[in-house]
Amino acid sequence: MVYNVDFEFVGICILLILYYYINSQYTRTSETTNAFRRFIVVMILTESMDIITAYTISYAVRIPNWFNLFLNTIYIGLSLYLQFTYVKYVCSYVRRHNKKSNMETVGRYVGACYFMILILNLFTGILFSFTPEHQYVRGPLHSIEYILPSFFIMYSVAVMLKYKRAFMTKQVISIVVFAIISTGGSVVQGLFRPDILLSIFTLSLGALFCALTLETPDYQKLMETMDQLSKAKEELEQVDKAKNEFITNMSHELRTPINAVLGYNELILKRTNEESIIEYSRNAQMAGRALLSMVNDILDYTNIDAGTINLRRVEYSVSSLINDILIYIEYNTRRKGLDCKVDIDDNIPMLLLGDAVRINQVVNNLVACAVHYTDKGYVGLNIKWEPTSVEHGNLSIEVKDTGMGMNEDQIQLIYDNFKRADNSSQDSIDDIGFGLSIVVRLLRIMDADLVIKSEVGKGSSLTAIIRQKIIDDTPISSEIKDYSLDNEEEINVYAPSARVLLADDNKMNLDLVIGLLKDTGITFDTAVNGREVIEMVREKEYDLIILDHMMPVMDGMEAFREINRLKLCPDTPIIILTANAVVGAREMYLKAGLDAYLSKPVTQKQLLRTLYNFLPYDKIIEDHEIEVAREIVSKDILDNFDFLDTKMGLSYCADSLDFYVEMLNSYIANNRIDELNRAFSQENWEDYQINIHALKSTSLSIGAVEMSSEAKELEGAVRDGRWSYLQKNHKRVMDIYGNLLEKIGGELEKLGLLVANK
Repeated sequence: MVYNVDFEFVGICILLILYYYINSQYTRTSETTNAFRRFIVVMILTESMDIITAYTISYAVRIPNWFNLFLNTIYIGLSLYLQFTYVKYVCSYVRRHNKKSNMETVGRYVGACYFMILILNLFTGILFSFTPEHQYVRGPLHSIEYILPSFFIMYSVAVMLKYKRAFMTKQVISIVVFAIISTGGSVVQGLFRPDILLSIFTLSLGALFCALTLETPDYQKLMETMDQLSKAKEELEQVDKAKNEFITNMSHELRTPINAVLGYNELILKRTNEESIIEYSRNAQMAGRALLSMVNDILDYTNIDAGTINLRRVEYSVSSLINDILIYIEYNTRRKGLDCKVDIDDNIPMLLLGDAVRINQVVNNLVACAVHYTDKGYVGLNIKWEPTSVEHGNLSIEVKDTGMGMNEDQIQLIYDNFKRADNSSQDSIDDIGFGLSIVVRLLRIMDADLVIKSEVGKGSSLTAIIRQKIIDDTPISSEIKDYSLDNEEEINVYAPSARVLLADDNKMNLDLVIGLLKDTGITFDTAVNGREVIEMVREKEYDLIILDHMMPVMDGMEAFREINRLKLCPDTPIIILTANAVVGAREMYLKAGLDAYLSKPVTQKQLLRTLYNFLPYDKIIEDHEIEVAREIVSKDILDNFDFLDTKMGLSYCADSLDFYVEMLNSYIANNRIDELNRAFSQENWEDYQINIHALKSTSLSIGAVEMSSEAKELEGAVRDGRWSYLQKNHKRVMDIYGNLLEKIGGELEKLGLLVANK
């Protein structure tokens, strides 16, 4: 019997035309095209072997059986490898989408097993063999010849279904058609002509369908261009990342020598009496601080540019935010001799959802810019609330000044990006500055707006409009008076029969409160943690309890809840003392049932009004004359502490020089460097946050504004989990803290006012 091979010849012709067309028209860099090209080559070889074996079987009587067996074994092996190359072609679409298929591993194991079967067949005939009469016969496992190739084809369909997003519709269709034609041909042959070897002619037709779904040359060129653009983008991102890392590292490194320059310059100011040197040093000091501020701005700018600043949307107390803003604006306007005008809407909701830290940063930058460009007049702060729905509203924060103003071109520069303003006006306006550029970028991240109104020579108005979600719509109303520039009339409280319990782990804070209220005649008991508070409340009755929020062992809120649970003093007012270390604290305080709260550092006026409002009326003696003691310490000593904002420190000490000196001694005695270093090295972040929180408020209470600001940054880093910032800045801040303690101690010792630590 002579087998007909006309279809096989037609198949080879189709394949040769396909190979020539693909080789001449399509790029060789496409993995998909290369995989299909290999598939066609293997198919041509397999078709050729199909024709050869058809002839050798037709004339088997003239050919040794062993040679026929060898040729047919090669043909069966090529048939399996052909299916494997097809699956690799299908998988190339998947790899192009950065996916991986385990086909290579599967094919390797299956191919190895099939190869062993083919070798075994040479000696056993388990697949096929030739009789002594040169007749081709099938063995007991001959169905493997159909099963394994079909397995690979169906596996390609499975890959396509699993990663169907990697394929276009026409490719899906071609893969399904190929599977139907190729497997269908094998099934038909197995059913109707089982006496002949597996024929792969039908695969040629399937290959034709696949070729019609290859990407066009234009599409491939487009993909090449896209790949090149993607690589260029990655390179640019790497360069940009390297630039940002360099700027960030350099900015961090620059802060250390700048701080050293400022420190040595302060020594020059203290140890010289020559007017010219004093003037030069003060100018150098101003320039150094401006440079340090610029370095900090560069850090913020690069972080925003690199996209490493993320918004932290949490619940926050509006009153606490306003408190932080007012401390900053009061300090900066007072330092430059400007008036400060504040107008705050009483209807602002008590609790909002947003990023209070970034809002504070935006306002501080606006204030700094207004103060910098205003030589006389005032800087104003207007905070208003504009409801937009039941759940949302716009927090409108306006900073206005009577400075030199800006023209339209300069305003546009702010919106465009950081650029130097018109060089012709450099004498009057140095530059727009990083500050406003940071404001614009931060507001864009918050999906907020900056509205600028300005007139040259008449001042500016910059308004940040920030959309916030309402958590508690109770108006802040009268509470805002505790945080604004307070002009209420002075009140005196004298209650010698009253007993008050104060709880704070910071001895300086206890000394501060007791010192401010020493003329009230009140008996004060103190505790350093919530556990002690519980024990003392069990033993004594108190007319008022003031608890610090952040304390070790048991904090103020835990102690308050325990007191309520045990019903120890149901009629005693309890007030929390906080520096807003816990975001969303106000909501907790109000819902928990606290009577009020005070913000650290507290003023004498706040404390006296709190006593007046919450002590039993029968304990307060009206119209009692408070005898004002004569100050022992002379005002001249303040000149020795020019590295502190002594005016601020005095304001927290009821303007008493004697008491201020006591607080300076207490500040030294409460040295927290060892505790902070220990907590840092042990990564005990709870203790670290408690101690750095205390350092923030005590530093502010003596007028060490910069130290308080540095401590606040570390506290925020702990709260937000910015460990890299802590690693880079902890030692630097501890060095600043140590130098500050030495300077305060040295000056007190020279003046004979240093109290030996017990």
